[in-house]
Amino acid sequence: MKANRLRWFLLFLLGSAVFQLPAQQSEADRKLLADIRSKAKKGDAQSQYELGRACATGSLGVAKDETDAVKWYRKAAEQGHVNAQFALGFCYGYGVGVAKDAVGAVRWYRKAAEQGFGPAQCNLGFCYGNGVGVAKAVVEAVKWYRKAAEQGYAAAQYNLGTCYEQGKGVAKDAAEAVKWYHKAAEQGVADAQLSLGTCYADGNGVTKDYVQAYKWLSLAAAQGNKNANEAESVLTQRMTPEQIAEGVRLVLDFKPSIVGWSGASAPSH
Repeated sequence: MKANRLRWFLLFLLGSAVFQLPAQQSEADRKLLADIRSKAKKGDAQSQYELGRACATGSLGVAKDETDAVKWYRKAAEQGHVNAQFALGFCYGYGVGVAKDAVGAVRWYRKAAEQGFGPAQCNLGFCYGNGVGVAKAVVEAVKWYRKAAEQGYAAAQYNLGTCYEQGKGVAKDAAEAVKWYHKAAEQGVADAQLSLGTCYADGNGVTKDYVQAYKWLSLAAAQGNKNANEAESVLTQRMTPEQIAEGVRLVLDFKPSIVGWSGASAPSH
């Protein structure tokens, strides 16, 4: 009834909205691209990253070319550009524009993580926790999850909560698990909402509360989480009509809080 998988940060195009491929290159895009390309060729790391991103997404009228994207990400990453380091780690991790290489992914995630970049810290923790590209070390995984979680990074908060609930890399502590699930759930992470709802339903690490359980399970189910949908159906059989009505009210009142996170070269929104 409960999903225990850890969250893996996939979206590496940070700091901007995802572009759609335009039907044709506008004059504004042409001028912007020319400026970015000129600066990138002169060694400007930010422009190299932006050119890599354009190649990766096929934006600004550039033909999508993942191999070229890797080339520009690498140039920026080697200058210490944290977003480019993370993007390059992603490319190695998934074989996007370069041969798949888990060790290479860890190398670049680590460089970005050591600069305080939350998504990279989370992915590096995942690598340690699952032995991907590095020897499995659950204590080290917790260390990196915590660094990102304390910055408000939702995926890492969920992962840290899972570690506490399962006693992986840290002493089992249901109350601490609830604390971190709650932080991630408030930011709209469906898996965290499922875990938190289950904790409330079972009284695990928190006082049993069917109304709160309903709220979180319903929110997760609304995001398409099948386990949450099943758990919600079971839960409603134990609830009074009044409790269900109160749970529905809480669901309708819910607004996810995007805490964000601080750190070197944090993405701007």
